[in-house]
Parts: sequence; C-alpha cells; structure tokens
Amino acid sequence: MSKESKWNELKLRIGKRGEEITSALRELYEVFGTEIVDWYASLYDPEHGMWYHAKSAQATDGYLPDIESLWDAVGFLTELGATEGTPWYELFPDWLKEKIGKFVYNLQDPDGYFYHPQWGKNIHNLRKSRDLGTCTRCLRYLGIEPKYKLPTATADTDGKRDLSTAPVHFQSVENFKKYLADMDFVTNSYRCGSELSSSMGEVEAYGKMLGEDLVKITLDTLTAHQRKDNGLWHPEANRYGGNGAQKISKIFNWYNRKLPYTDEGIDSLMNIIISDEPPNAVVQVYNPWHALASLIRNKEICGAPEAELDALVDRLYEWAPAAIRKSTEHIKLFKQQDGALSYARDYSCATKCGSPCAVPETREGDVNGTACASAMIASIYNALGLSDYAVPVYSSLDMKRFLKIVEEREQKYNAEGAK
Repeated sequence: MSKESKWNELKLRIGKRGEEITSALRELYEVFGTEIVDWYASLYDPEHGMWYHAKSAQATDGYLPDIESLWDAVGFLTELGATEGTPWYELFPDWLKEKIGKFVYNLQDPDGYFYHPQWGKNIHNLRKSRDLGTCTRCLRYLGIEPKYKLPTATADTDGKRDLSTAPVHFQSVENFKKYLADMDFVTNSYRCGSELSSSMGEVEAYGKMLGEDLVKITLDTLTAHQRKDNGLWHPEANRYGGNGAQKISKIFNWYNRKLPYTDEGIDSLMNIIISDEPPNAVVQVYNPWHALASLIRNKEICGAPEAELDALVDRLYEWAPAAIRKSTEHIKLFKQQDGALSYARDYSCATKCGSPCAVPETREGDVNGTACASAMIASIYNALGLSDYAVPVYSSLDMKRFLKIVEEREQKYNAEGAK
C-alpha cells in the first residue's frame, strides 16, 4: 500500500476529524527529513563498531561511542518505519552484528554490570541501570551469552545470593525502603521516575533474592505520591510534571496496577501539551504525549467502561489537531543545522545521566534528542488509539541507505588501516 493510501485509510478510520488530524500529522512529519537517516549513519564508528552521541564527540579526543547511542539509532529507524516491521538485528549484516556484539560483550564487568571505558564505574544509578538493561537486551537479540553472570540472575537453588557487591539500596529490604523514602517526588519526580523505570528489572530480581516483593513496595510508594488535584507527581501541571508522569505511569502498566487519578492526570497532560509554555528540552514536548497514552492505557487494562473510553476518544479527536500543531511548533525549536534535533533548545545534550557524551554548548543535533522527538509520533498514535493505522515516515529504502553509509564508513576505515 502506498503512503498516500495509508493516509487515506487513517483519515477514514478517524472519521469526522480525519482531515484535520491527518493534515496536522503531515506537518509534523515534515520535521523528519531523509537527512536525519544519513546523519545517524554518519555517527557510526568503525574502530569500535558502535555509535557516537553527537558530531562534536566524534570529532573530539576523550569522547567515545556508547551502547545507548546505537539504541537511539535503531529505535529511530524502527519507530519511523524504516525497518518495515522487521527487527533491526535481522536487517543488520553479520559483520556489523559481530562488531556490536563484541563491543557490548567487552563492557561487562565481573560484578555483572556493564561499564563504558570513558565513564568508568563511578556513575549514577540511572546510568548503571540503563546500561545493564540495554546491553542485556542487545546481547540477547544477537544470540550472545553475557561474559559474566548477570546481577539480576537468581541462584539456581533457593534464589538466595551474596548481595555484598550489589548496589547498596538492593542489599536489604530496609535499604530499599530508605532509598524510596529519600526520593524527592515533590520537586524531582522526573529524575526519580526515570531511575525507577530504568531499574524495575533489578527491583524484580533483587526482590526475589531478598524474599520480598520490592515491586509492590515501589508501586505502593508511587501510588501514595500521586496527587489527587492534578493526577501527576509534581505540584504544578507543567512540562516538568509531564516529564515525571511519563516515567512513572508506564511502570503501573507493566504490572497491570491501577492508577487512582487517571482522569485528573489526563486533563493535566492535555492542558500541558496544548499550552504555550516554552519547552527547554525536547522531552518536554514528547513526554506528555507518552504519559497521556500511558494513562489512557491504564484505564483500558484496568477495566474502564467502554462508553467512558469512547467518550474520551471523541474528546481527544476534538482536541488533537490543535495539540499536534502546537507540538510541531515546539519540536521545531530543537531542529539544528545538521538536520537532526538537539535535546536542549540551543545545544546538544552534553551528558547522559551525568556521564559526558558531547562537547558542552555545541549547536548540533544529538541521538537522544532526535530519538525522543521522533518517538512523539508513535505516542500521538497511541494516545489517539490509532497505532494500527500509523503512517510510516520512512521506508526500507531509507534503511538500505543507512546501512550503505555505515558499510562505506567501515570499508574506508579498513582501507586506511591497511595502508
């Protein structure tokens, strides 16, 4: 089916507001040109078989590529249709998968976690959890066993393990409860939610080792901090509050746990998305859409009446054209001269969870900013209940061009190395 046919199919599926919503989506799609595919490919580093975060890092000594940058690249290609439904690891050539696998395999430490050489072990919990999750998934997709036992692997007998090398907050139930109690959900819900959502695999596993349901303890804590007045975890229904809701709400859906104030949260998020409040980071445009989709999903999986859900859809369709256009207006603020989008308004993001990844205050796109901006498209479709009718931005031709550029960089590196 041609792309134009897909647009028509989407329009018919929506019904009365079909023309307005598809017209707004088309304007959003214009932000994502084919030059971004080429830019992502150009960040491939043949020496390491991995991707850089931004051009400034690629051109500056002291910076190295990292696994999350690869993840952002393949996530971008997948979500915007370049893989056409085929997993990225089935499309990548064997030589590239071998290099990626070797890079990730060699990041693992005897303690089971994965550490990048440029960042070492003195990293934030969030960085540690994210790399554990991403590296574990990558090795699994590539059919490679980890070098060492994963820290989340329980013992084969009674599930008990020596936890003396585990992060301190996972060494005892008391430590974990104190860890949660010390989290500042009032003013820092985004960072707290990000750390928790990235570590839920660890929460599950260490809970089994400790013989305690740490997941329930976590969800109970998060439930207690959700605000009745706005359905968020932040006192104000602003962009920061939307960020926190994005990280926290999805945890509830992973465990089919009902959120008490979904209606209040949906109202807040719809107002945040349509507001004129200027975003300072690209996630402030993307995250509220993702959170909105999560709260709607929570109503669905927790048994909200069909009539109530239908009424919500009608309301969303009325609101959507202006909301999508407002988000397009805001997302354009992050478009840089290199064609990609930056995490911050004027510059690429210089750190990832506190670890340096780009030269500070460089006017350029970065893989995180671009991936978050593009992920907003899928979140819009999810929020509107239209995921099955999503129109792809790219096609397999873009994927082929991406891989061609990567291969050309590899060949050039090999030829220069042979001289």
